[in-house]
Amino acid sequence: MKSRLTAFAFSASCLFLVAACNRPADFTGFWKANCTDAFGVQIKKQASNLFSVSFCGPGGCFAPGEWLPNTPIVGDPKYRVFNPTTIEIGQEQGWIRYTRCTTDTNPPLDYATMPAPNTGTGSATASEPIRATLGAKLRKTHIAPLALTLHAGKSEIF
Repeated sequence: MKSRLTAFAFSASCLFLVAACNRPADFTGFWKANCTDAFGVQIKKQASNLFSVSFCGPGGCFAPGEWLPNTPIVGDPKYRVFNPTTIEIGQEQGWIRYTRCTTDTNPPLDYATMPAPNTGTGSATASEPIRATLGAKLRKTHIAPLALTLHAGKSEIF
């Protein structure tokens, strides 16, 4: 009787562990390269075990599927999963490592912590058309502009 009870307990434990391992990972949250940054990547659960991956900056977040296509993340060659709170996203310029800073997908972003743009002589904040043009170019390479400042005739991204 004792051996049957032990065998049952062992079998139940194994089934529980297998079920827990087969549960898809949940990447929902707000991810940043540095958790003190005032910008980052919003990951939200979508239908069919997919996630939307959207860059969020001073102008808000990209719509789901607009910055990067919806993805299962696990098994997608553009993503590396290190652990439940650390992933890398492959982009044209290489891999960028992100840490999940919160499971909240819309945390308050404190732009007061960001470095101020250079406002010395010859500098001006870029106009919206310039931001839009540069933003469209950067979206194609999966980088979103944080702030654009014209400085002595050349553009700098902060």
